[in-house]
Amino acid sequence: MSTLIQSVYVILRKRQLCQRIGLSPAHVYAMLDSKSPSHDPSFPRQIRLGASNRSSAVGWLEHEVQARLEARVHSSRGERNSSAAASSAGKVAA
Repeated sequence: MSTLIQSVYVILRKRQLCQRIGLSPAHVYAMLDSKSPSHDPSFPRQIRLGASNRSSAVGWLEHEVQARLEARVHSSRGERNSSAAASSAGKVAA
């Protein structure tokens, strides 16, 4: 018997992305621009939503944005990975 695996992708539009990450649209595009001092190669790239090259509609995959946010939280707290964070979160001070 074959198992059907269905993936559901949630697309964040620019306004939703900016609200989610707390940055301006200009800063988002600067992080995507390899010539910008703010360039961040780890930032998720946008995907084209229109069928033609003339369409300017873009979006970001929610799971990629969420993964980057989680990585930033862990790195800002000096945690090596999410399993270390999970194990330390489960410890209770005596």
